[in-house]
Amino acid sequence: MLPIAVSSRLLRPQRGTSEDGQPGDGRDVGPGASGEQVGDSLPVDARTVRHRPQAQAPLAQGFGESMGDLPDRFGSGVGTGLLGPGFRIAGELPRGECAGASADHVRTILSVEVDQLWNGCLSSRYVWTVVLDPETSAKITRYRPRNPPAVWDEVAPLVCSVVAATVTAVPYDVERLLHVTGRLALWAEAAGLERDPDAWLRNEVIDAFVLSLSAGIEASTVRTYRTWLLRVRDALAFSERGEAAPARLHAPVNPHQPYTPAELARLRHWAAHLPRQQRTDGLALLGLAAGCGLTPREVAGSRGGDLARPRPGGPLLHTGASRVVPLVARAVWDPVLDELARAAGDGYLFRPRRSVAYAKNLIGSWSLLHRPPSPLPAVSAGRLRATWIVELMAARIDHDLIAKAAGLASAASLARYQHHVPPLDDATAMRLLRGPDP
Repeated sequence: MLPIAVSSRLLRPQRGTSEDGQPGDGRDVGPGASGEQVGDSLPVDARTVRHRPQAQAPLAQGFGESMGDLPDRFGSGVGTGLLGPGFRIAGELPRGECAGASADHVRTILSVEVDQLWNGCLSSRYVWTVVLDPETSAKITRYRPRNPPAVWDEVAPLVCSVVAATVTAVPYDVERLLHVTGRLALWAEAAGLERDPDAWLRNEVIDAFVLSLSAGIEASTVRTYRTWLLRVRDALAFSERGEAAPARLHAPVNPHQPYTPAELARLRHWAAHLPRQQRTDGLALLGLAAGCGLTPREVAGSRGGDLARPRPGGPLLHTGASRVVPLVARAVWDPVLDELARAAGDGYLFRPRRSVAYAKNLIGSWSLLHRPPSPLPAVSAGRLRATWIVELMAARIDHDLIAKAAGLASAASLARYQHHVPPLDDATAMRLLRGPDP
């Protein structure tokens, strides 16, 4: 599978001139009327540009090993404007902080051509070309939703193009972008909207789409879908288009219910008596989520080599998860995690025989297949992580430290768990408030 080369071409007047070629402040720069197209299929006002052949940037045939490789990979020819030949500059653009991203920047080529309008004003044409890696390219080109309607084949190229053009600029996985953008496109098609991302990705259309889903999914999921789509829109809309401001949506805070100490102890006993690989998987899931506070994706990605001690007899650290503080395994889970890490070596700790690094149902499917006997609750990675958080809060550990160890944005995120923390007795409260003796 060859990498995808994404070209973003914008033809607009140079800042400081208005669209009719008169001096201006540049605030009215934006796309022209739909239906008036140039060779690169972006709408412009055809009256403002002299007719001349459009040079097309060739697609990349591979992914260069260094920044110096990129210009050669894309070819050396740039269209010639009336002021002379255009030029190219290799550089980097910030990458969305997506899990699994290999770097925080993506390599790009900026091509510039300068032309002169009929009234003497200069117009600069910018083309950004970004090559996606082979894995992401394959996921986009092969994507197909479950049981798609017949119209999917007609909207699929536009959906894939939108995702390819934005995946490096937003902090979400490509699979999630494909799913939500595809659903939006199919909904817009059924609603009779124009088959054009410019019509789908308007604030009012996005709001109408997510609200249409509210009867079948949780309110928090509605907000999540909307956030993803608004970020995609922001990555593509380079100017305001007179749209109404997005409506404010609220969903009740509904964090995972932590297990009680008795439930967690019985789940551990149950997992320890499962046969062979099932025992290893069960204890790894419990230990990594309830002992280290890992998210489901981090549990799935953990390998034996991620658990190590900085010195003999020291605490067991998890080095595979990105944290700003050392992530130390809880003492009660230290021995079992150490045993599992030694046995796994460089392999995955949880379900090591899988063929993919991560799948959305990787943990959920295991929990469905391995149900503890009644009345024990099912195993949930989210509930195990919530149990770890509440346990640390109940130990009166600094909330900022807990948030950093959990990979949360701030300690404010812990407020949703506070009602699960048992209150202090009067003697402990007085001792803490009084402080040490002088």
